[in-house]
Amino acid sequence: MSNLFADVSDPKCVLCGDALLERKYKNSDGTFFVCSNHECGAFYAVLSDGTIRLRRQAECPTCYDPDGKHQMVSEGFSRKDDSSYFKCRSCGEYFDYDEASGTLSRRMNKVRPEAPCPANCGGKALQYERKDKSGVFWKCSNCEQFFDDKDGVPVARKQRA
Repeated sequence: MSNLFADVSDPKCVLCGDALLERKYKNSDGTFFVCSNHECGAFYAVLSDGTIRLRRQAECPTCYDPDGKHQMVSEGFSRKDDSSYFKCRSCGEYFDYDEASGTLSRRMNKVRPEAPCPANCGGKALQYERKDKSGVFWKCSNCEQFFDDKDGVPVARKQRA
């Protein structure tokens, strides 16, 4: 796909050519655009410089929905520098996008440490960095419990009084 940007002065969908509709996010002041053709369903982000950019979608190579189809992963954009990323909401993994094939491949340089779930649910605990960069925590992919980190190993959280 060569053109991912819509014209700001007259927003039209780069996929089907129909008009774009501006929408507001429920919980913030930001806006986004959607294609007026419901069958097209294209979704556009407004970047920090005001440009309108198509949010691409691709199949997660590891996750499946209940019907046995791959989960869809949408492209996101960093608030700092508008760089794009693909993160699956189901497995939490980050992926690189291959322009030629339109497929995703796991980012090998961002492999997240994993360990058996301390709650013995049979799931895997995955390590995450805290938003404020003050350390790491663990979350189970199965039972979704959170765990503290002790020397690179997930441990049950301390009870707070």
